[in-house]
Amino acid sequence: MFVGIAHAAFKVTDMKASLHFYCDIAGMKHAFNLKDKDGKPWIEYLSFGGGQFVELFYGAEYTAEPAYDGKRIGYHHYCFETKDMTGLAKRLFAEGLIQKETIDFGVDGNRSCWAHDPDGNAVEFIQYYPESPLVKDPPCSGRVSPGAGIAHIALRSKDWSKALAFYRDLLGFQLQWTLERDGKPVIYYLLVRPGQIIELYDGSTETLPPDQKRAGFSHVCIEVDDINAAAAYIEGKGVKLDSPPKRGVDMNYQAWVTDPDGNRIELMQIDPESPHAKADAKA
Repeated sequence: MFVGIAHAAFKVTDMKASLHFYCDIAGMKHAFNLKDKDGKPWIEYLSFGGGQFVELFYGAEYTAEPAYDGKRIGYHHYCFETKDMTGLAKRLFAEGLIQKETIDFGVDGNRSCWAHDPDGNAVEFIQYYPESPLVKDPPCSGRVSPGAGIAHIALRSKDWSKALAFYRDLLGFQLQWTLERDGKPVIYYLLVRPGQIIELYDGSTETLPPDQKRAGFSHVCIEVDDINAAAAYIEGKGVKLDSPPKRGVDMNYQAWVTDPDGNRIELMQIDPESPHAKADAKA
């Protein structure tokens, strides 16, 4: 029913700077764009292929300070998979976005580095290796589009039990691995599909309220194979939808729900005639 992470969406203050970061440096391709009902630019869609997009919305008027806060509940960071960490690190270093161009192995057995996009969103880039616990376990065999795409979305939760009940028990994402320090859990890794993870971090009690004028995280989208069945399933579990299934201006079918920490989750069924499907076919 739930296929995988389809896109992550952000509002930006400077589209030119954001396109430079995501396309020229990170290596994504501009796929298409949408205009609003008045004919003004609305969303720019960037893609690695494999049905995964980053949506950049126009119209953010200011950036929250700090834009990335490790103690705030909700959005923490998102991560792109790369098959060439060496080349990517050189580009990031040349732009002054990271402090060294030699990337070491981390505790998870992979090579990763961190940067901030023009609006202060924390972005991790990762290259997976065969002996990593995120790769060698059976659930991760048969990875989707290895070497490119959204690797994970990280969220900080004020109540792990409620977050696990939503992502693991309701949406059915398998708890794959738990990172511990001093015998205590630090991060729960939930497998969405091979190669895609949702990371749940421990959080504080501070929630940043939604604000459509603030730059930064907007929502994460989970692709489904049947929007009506997915909506009925969620409502059948006693979880209220924010909006029922409908066809959007992008021709895809969508419904919305909010997780226990207030993060907006879009459920989307891709229409074969949508610009998403056509752009992915050309990739």
